[in-house]
Amino acid sequence: MPPGPVLILGATGAFGGAVALALIERGEAIRVFSRDGVKARLRLGDARSVDIVEGDVQDVDALVGAARGCRAIVDGINYPYHRWVPHMARATANVIAAARRAGATILFPGNVFGLGRQTDGPLDETASNKPSSRKGSVRVQMEQALRRAASESGPRVIVLRAGDYFGPTVRNWSVDLIFRNAARGRPMRILGRPDVTHQWAYASDLARLGLALLDLDHGLAPFEVIHFKGTVA
Repeated sequence: MPPGPVLILGATGAFGGAVALALIERGEAIRVFSRDGVKARLRLGDARSVDIVEGDVQDVDALVGAARGCRAIVDGINYPYHRWVPHMARATANVIAAARRAGATILFPGNVFGLGRQTDGPLDETASNKPSSRKGSVRVQMEQALRRAASESGPRVIVLRAGDYFGPTVRNWSVDLIFRNAARGRPMRILGRPDVTHQWAYASDLARLGLALLDLDHGLAPFEVIHFKGTVA
């Protein structure tokens, strides 16, 4: 990647936090844009390479200012499901605006919601979006906005799609039922049918792959989708 820090959005979350920690491990400078600077500092530690800027991604001017001089933006923004509309669309539009002004690449964590209930074989990067839920439709709209921006001489975009996350930066009720229970010697509980295979992504591995893709200066399209195989269980 060219010189300049990486801007991390959602640094206290699963994906953004994992990428931030991977960059710190590499000794690289990062800039964190967060509504809660104290929480972000507690999550990432007191590494001198971490510059924390407080602000809200819904504020496009603040986000553009935070992205100035950055070579990449890691879009780990997420909201509770009931706030996805309109917050996720507005956040995506603001990230695109900030990346365009900064000349930065966007690394976006795709998920499987937009693929819908397709069951006729493995779903590779050529699989079409067929959302079967409101959440899926929102995710498709976000990726379409990113694709349009990349096609209009806008920012380069890498969508790194994976299944459900687990790992040190991932905490939610469904993951805790499995892994926290296991750590405490309690029965592991899962949502769904245990006889149906499920794909998991170890967040730290996913983050390292994301950085490897950002490091590439050739071989990727302006809008590139990469699927992470992860662990099947």
